[in-house]
Amino acid sequence: MEWIVIAIFAASLIFCVGAGISVVYALLIGLACFYFYARKQGNDAKTSRAMFIEGISSIRLIIVILTMIGMLTASWRAGGIIAYILHYAASLINPSYFALFAFLICTVMSILTGTSFGTAGTAGVICINMAQYMGLNPYVVGGAIISGIFVGDRCSPMSSSALLVASITKTDIWTNIRIMLKTSWVPFLLCCVAYALVGRFERISSPAASSTVDFLGQFNMSPWLLLPVIIIIGMCIMRIKIYITIGVSILCSAVICFFMQDMAVGEIVKSLIFGYYAGEGNLMNGGGALSMLEVLIIVIISSSYIGVFSKTPILQGIKDAVSKMALKLRPFTVTTILSIIISGISCNQTLATMLSHEMQKDLVEEPLKQAEYLENSVILIAALIPWGIAGAVPLAMIGAPPVTLLFAMYLYVVPIWNILMKR
Repeated sequence: MEWIVIAIFAASLIFCVGAGISVVYALLIGLACFYFYARKQGNDAKTSRAMFIEGISSIRLIIVILTMIGMLTASWRAGGIIAYILHYAASLINPSYFALFAFLICTVMSILTGTSFGTAGTAGVICINMAQYMGLNPYVVGGAIISGIFVGDRCSPMSSSALLVASITKTDIWTNIRIMLKTSWVPFLLCCVAYALVGRFERISSPAASSTVDFLGQFNMSPWLLLPVIIIIGMCIMRIKIYITIGVSILCSAVICFFMQDMAVGEIVKSLIFGYYAGEGNLMNGGGALSMLEVLIIVIISSSYIGVFSKTPILQGIKDAVSKMALKLRPFTVTTILSIIISGISCNQTLATMLSHEMQKDLVEEPLKQAEYLENSVILIAALIPWGIAGAVPLAMIGAPPVTLLFAMYLYVVPIWNILMKR
């Protein structure tokens, strides 16, 4: 029965992704399948429901923070903060090192905002457009963008992925971030060198195009626009609680919108809820609490499964196979192999992370090691699955084909480096 339930769930995920249907429907099918399985295991309706509620209750803070991140992104767009950063960063570009620039600017933006999708939809879109104007290889630049947006997804204190890992392993996110930096600084430098070298062989057909950022003129530019960013950085360094940090930055951005961008209070509130809109096709459009709705639904439904996974034998067959594998391979290598399989089946970074954690608990007892292994494997590997949400959505945002993932070196250099370093 276990294999049948998992097969139905996996088939529904693959069908939804292949048909271009929201994966939420597949997750709802999984919810029904796992509820049916829990009942068949002899649990009454109340106990079965409690299993799902237990998983959801463990991520209440993440739900709040995700909603606030949507509002933060909108306030930074509306206030011209993102536009200001991109404008002055673009003025410093050397076209020969554009792939490196794209990697670094997307890294910075993803760390500041904690969102890979938000970074892809702003900095990523601008970088790919500028690369096309200069006649650069869109695959290489696209790969650099995808690499950069997942640096922050892995180690930003505002990243939903980093928060999820800290939550399910019951570890401190700041301690996790220090470990992430320690285990990835060499791969990061290798990526920087690789993207810089690739740029030296590029044939540039035209100079850097200021016309690609002409839309920035819609904002009143001033160094004061950096204040919400400084607040985020400063309060994060002081280890102030994330939801307080985000809230203060949103408030500061709202003040900037009112006094510097001449937005009415009602317009600001509307942007925070529904997202910023500056006209059809404007690259700064987006964000808002409601922009996180589908992500929230995915996270909530996915997290509800964890109670069934932990309190029923549904994963026992796979766990037994993992235990046999662990006799021949090191724990991190096993975790990485598991991440590839689970990410390919689940098509969902959140669910893949939860499943990988459930599988690895018998192999790795120390919570900090569990968090380290998850961050260095499944969090990145999920983005290498072209039919998965983590990979497909950013590719669609920047208009790049799946082959672009081959140039997203950070996503596979980090796991490979850690496999080699684990003795």
